Amino acid sequence: MSVSLKQLRESQGVTQEELAEIVGVGQSTISKFENQDDHRLSVLSRYVNALGGELVLDLTLHGRKISFMINPDGTWSNNA
Repeated sequence: MSVSLKQLRESQGVTQEELAEIVGVGQSTISKFENQDDHRLSVLSRYVNALGGELVLDLTLHGRKISFMINPDGTWSNNA
């Protein structure tokens, strides 16, 4: 199942204007971000955090699963 950032935001009942205010950017910045194909993890984390969520990256290396919490400042925590 694929969910767009717009669908994620709308599922939370949040407008672009409201999200922009929470994140501290303009509405046009949110619009551009939602329409991009490639996203920086730090910006994606700020977006998800503003919606009340957490961004977690799951990696599998040599059969071992490792989860990282991506913080809004772009740093990673290995305790997700």
